[in-house]
Amino acid sequence: MVTKIDKPPQAAVRAPEVNISDAGSAQAPFLYFERASAFGHFEGLVRITLESQRILPHSTGGGVTVDRVVNAHLRMSVPAAQSLQRAIESALLMMAPDTSKN
Repeated sequence: MVTKIDKPPQAAVRAPEVNISDAGSAQAPFLYFERASAFGHFEGLVRITLESQRILPHSTGGGVTVDRVVNAHLRMSVPAAQSLQRAIESALLMMAPDTSKN
């Protein structure tokens, strides 16, 4: 016989705050990139290459040259990649237009 026990609603429980050291924050790079041009996996790590374009003036003074440069090579575990994916998806959702006001 199964007895159902109804629990009264409880207030949300906040997880304890985790202190993040700011010791290396001043040297931590800000990564700007225009595309994730290559990705894959190797030996259990997710691998992503980030790149941007540069516009360089010609030394003769006329015209420009556009080239592509690699900004970073990301390597991460699967849980780290899933965390990054959730963060990106959440940020994009925050940027989406609010359709409830129509």
